[in-house]
Amino acid sequence: VMCRSCGFVVKCPECGMPMVYHRRGILQCHHCDITAPVPEICPECGSRYIKFFGSGTEKLEEELRTLFPQAKTLRLDRDTTGKKFAHQEILEKFKSGDYQILLGTQMVAKGHDIPNVTAVGIISADASLNVPDFRSGERCFGLITQTAGRAGRGKLKGKVVVQTYSTEHYAIECGIQQNYDAFYEAEIPMRQMLKFPPFSYLVKLTCTNEKEEVALQRAKDIRTAFKEYFKDNKSVGIMGPAPAIIANLRGIYRFNLLLKAEHIEDLQAFIRHENLHLDNKIIIDVNPINTN
Repeated sequence: VMCRSCGFVVKCPECGMPMVYHRRGILQCHHCDITAPVPEICPECGSRYIKFFGSGTEKLEEELRTLFPQAKTLRLDRDTTGKKFAHQEILEKFKSGDYQILLGTQMVAKGHDIPNVTAVGIISADASLNVPDFRSGERCFGLITQTAGRAGRGKLKGKVVVQTYSTEHYAIECGIQQNYDAFYEAEIPMRQMLKFPPFSYLVKLTCTNEKEEVALQRAKDIRTAFKEYFKDNKSVGIMGPAPAIIANLRGIYRFNLLLKAEHIEDLQAFIRHENLHLDNKIIIDVNPINTN
């Protein structure tokens, strides 16, 4: 929800992430679950030109119903799977053939074996490429190959349509071609050059505190201690501190450090030496799935 006059975006008061408009007439934070009414005028400049932007699953559902009025549509996302077993119920309804279109977030892509699916569309396939994480290309490639694999699993052939702004990116090209070897050949030299897995072990340290300056200073102190502990050891490295992608979650500020080493024992020894594992204000994530 953004003001066209001044650019103000409605954000969550707890974590600072943009709040999302829902068709039932509320704004909601998808991280803190806080809800708020939709403003009629901009809180910043008083303009009435405060409108909704983007294309979430609710918006997509409206478009599909306009384009294919004869088809029955099911939505599989965070809002429709809130109750127990809702996920399975939605998939069973779709598998039965009573509904012709299933749309949703990435949870639609993974592991479902529904033989009568003949067409799959992937919207904003390159969205994950904009996330600051060394696995972003791998996630993009995986999304395309997994989602494409949902089509044509029965006797009828399948068709896959991929919408992207990054047509020449190797993750997109290799994903469309289902070419695992080519993706590996493009990805692995960068991993090796930057000493990311599988050429190193990673440990993410997240320093947390109710006060931003305290969390940041703790992270800086750990970085200084790391540099002093390893001195001229070329087989280790440290990145950060940097704010977590959700820098303030429910009033708690968070700063990340990323530790890299050829031998995990080196990082374990440093963590024990500094007693970081005893500090309840520090979250330790060994070989993290997400580094942001």
